[in-house]
Amino acid sequence: MKTSSTTCLFSKSSLGWLLHRRIAHIGMSQLKKVVKKGMVTGVKDVTSEKDKLCSASQAAKQVASHHPMKTYFSTSKPLQLLHMDLSGPTTYESIGGNLYCLIIVDDFTQYTWTLFLGDKTETPDKFKIFAKRAQHEFGLNILKLRSNNGSEFKNYKVDEWCDELDIKHEFSAAYTPEQNGVVERKNKTLITLARAMLDDYGTLEDFWVEAINTACHASNRVKTPYELLIERKPNISYFRVFGCKCFIYKRKGSVNSKNVAMLAYRVFNHSTGMVEETCDVEFDETNGSQGEIFSHDDVDDEPLRDAMKNMSIGDVKQEEVYEDNDQGGGNSPSRPSTSMSPHVDENEERELEQGGVNEVPNNQDQGVPQASNDESSPPMAQEGH
Repeated sequence: MKTSSTTCLFSKSSLGWLLHRRIAHIGMSQLKKVVKKGMVTGVKDVTSEKDKLCSASQAAKQVASHHPMKTYFSTSKPLQLLHMDLSGPTTYESIGGNLYCLIIVDDFTQYTWTLFLGDKTETPDKFKIFAKRAQHEFGLNILKLRSNNGSEFKNYKVDEWCDELDIKHEFSAAYTPEQNGVVERKNKTLITLARAMLDDYGTLEDFWVEAINTACHASNRVKTPYELLIERKPNISYFRVFGCKCFIYKRKGSVNSKNVAMLAYRVFNHSTGMVEETCDVEFDETNGSQGEIFSHDDVDDEPLRDAMKNMSIGDVKQEEVYEDNDQGGGNSPSRPSTSMSPHVDENEERELEQGGVNEVPNNQDQGVPQASNDESSPPMAQEGH
């Protein structure tokens, strides 16, 4: 008569995963390191299957995938691939009524174009006009477009236009801006530059369109994009500080400059409240954020320096006042006064009430030093005037 026996097999790999679960799902590589170096007791050997995955650990430790940066060019000519992104709506409406900015970057040259829109539904029509003009100007055809899955790009108008011109439209995965990183990084760069330009002269946020447009124009010329696309070195001698004061020559009549390309500066005329394009302009690029800052410590006279530091807001001129501490007439210096009102004693006040004072009293005879009116004195802040 044959007898049957049952044997329970428990492999070392299963023991390793069991230990992994017992020790709070610590990583297997860390667990092996601890056991191998003898940092703990009670465990002799730990092994694990290479392809096995702990579902509980994966669900709890899941992170976004890494997107390595490209180290090669995927295009060989301009306009073969265009990256597009729409930013907005902005907090402030521009002086032209725009809330959105369409940014287009050429993959080969990294040359950038910016188009401004009042509503995101204008995106297809605006891009069609741009694409037609770019292809005609450079004599090249657009082969591919790359954008996100926004409704401004993924719609039947854009699809029909791409099918008509045999253009391939590529989309990044949902919630994955890294796949469209070229234009995303350019978007951040332009916004950063625009903020700095607006802050330099305290320009209103309503001019954000002009700031981004100027930043795009400058960034195309201080690097290689302009030279690669236009095939000549850029000239930047005409650059001026954004937001600085300027003086324009007033001419009779008006010129309709809409849809006309001119070599001129765009300036904001305070008298008319309009942005004008003119060549007859002179700029004052001083007194910006890099203007000279006055410090009280630069004053050589120590009493005057201390008095200036103790001045309150609204004070214009500093006067040192000596008060009588006793009835015997002894004068002792006290803390300089920071008041705008001049010091007047009882005798002078009585004379002023009588209305017979025609001359300025000599304060030096009364123990009050005369305030200096020397033009070489350090300037004061003018907020109190």
